[in-house]
Amino acid sequence: MTGTLPSELGLLTKMTFLGGKYLLASSTAWVLPLAHFFLFVLVHLNQLTGTIPMELEALLNLEIFWVEQNFFTGTIPNYFAQMPALFVLSVRDLLLTGTVPPKLWENPNLFSLDISQNPGLAGTLPTEIGYATGLINFFGNENDSWSGTIPSEIGLLTGLEYLWISECNLSGTFPSEIAGLPNLNTLLIDGNRLTGTIPSAVANSQQLVWLQMNETLLTGELPESLCGVDDLVFDCPQLCGCDCQCADSSN
Repeated sequence: MTGTLPSELGLLTKMTFLGGKYLLASSTAWVLPLAHFFLFVLVHLNQLTGTIPMELEALLNLEIFWVEQNFFTGTIPNYFAQMPALFVLSVRDLLLTGTVPPKLWENPNLFSLDISQNPGLAGTLPTEIGYATGLINFFGNENDSWSGTIPSEIGLLTGLEYLWISECNLSGTFPSEIAGLPNLNTLLIDGNRLTGTIPSAVANSQQLVWLQMNETLLTGELPESLCGVDDLVFDCPQLCGCDCQCADSSN
């Protein structure tokens, strides 16, 4: 399906879900008669263009916004931060530019956020991420126009289970605050310019089953607690331990 996302969707003030594979119609004529009903509109995996309409600001009942893998341009609208029912936001694999609205991280109900694969998104992974205490899943991978470090404030997201920030041009060290997240089961930080060693606090990540940190500049020996991780990917012998013999192991 081609075309744009009609601004008339903003009239569907009872809508709870916006996302999916197929747009229901190529015109906007179907929108007005449905303005007083709950509606599921399916729009991901299409060839839609244009921007995300500002009129969607009126959708205060919207719980899921899922428009990934289209050709939308422009920025992430600020109004997502003020949507009180929103708990899933996926704008993956679009052509978005600008930065992530700082207030978005303060939306208290947001538990899954996917802004990945938008190479035009600039800025950093901000310290404001520490306000997103309800986040369980965060996908920010392949945003290679980012810069800066991984903020230690991610350690405040004690419910976080899935963190994917591969190939984001991030630098600095591996924050010990992330390593100690009690519910984290997936951590993908590969393809960044991270330096230093693996923090010992990673031993507290009892739920971790997938850790990918290859193609970084991390060095040293892996904590023994990581050897039981089901999917462990790292650069050997730059990092050693577990199934990678350390250079000085014979000494």
